[in-house]
Amino acid sequence: MYNESNYNIFIKTINYISITLILVIFITACNNNSGPVPAAIKEDSSLNAKTSTMDSNRIQTISADSLDSDSKNFIIEAATSNSMEIMKAKAALSNATDPALKDFSKTIVDEHTQLNIKLDGIAQSKNISLPKTFIASQQKEIEVLTNRKGKYFDTTYVNDMIENIKSDIEYYTKASKSLEDKDSRKYAADALPILLKDLDALKAIKTGL
Repeated sequence: MYNESNYNIFIKTINYISITLILVIFITACNNNSGPVPAAIKEDSSLNAKTSTMDSNRIQTISADSLDSDSKNFIIEAATSNSMEIMKAKAALSNATDPALKDFSKTIVDEHTQLNIKLDGIAQSKNISLPKTFIASQQKEIEVLTNRKGKYFDTTYVNDMIENIKSDIEYYTKASKSLEDKDSRKYAADALPILLKDLDALKAIKTGL
């Protein structure tokens, strides 16, 4: 016998089952679509990361290359001059006969070694490669001095150093005021008192030779 109440319950049950099946199918489909990121998307993401790194490196290089030529030349020439003075002072430690000159030579080695450490830091921060060897004429100059002995060495070394330091003082004075790069200007300004002190010491030594 037809029962309307039972029929309504049957229809509601069918609708509930249908809705449940639809939800299960929908959820399953969503899970299947949330699989691994396609290779093309991964590659594009990787490319963007690499491009960002390249842009960062390029900005740093541009910053280093933007250093004005006068500042760059000063850094290189100052480092070379320091290395020359160190080599000559080491020769004086072996060949000089005057005790005061030997003491002065040790001071020169210590001072110019420290100056070159500062210069090396400046050069690295600005992507500048400093010379590791001397050119032929510089090497010859060192060899000529090294081959001299006794009083002849003392006189030659003192006169050579006085002329070199005078030249450096003139160069550093100009650099401390005119260079565009502030680190190079500061280095020149900081080194000037050392050079002036050494010049006075050399003049005093020369009078006693």
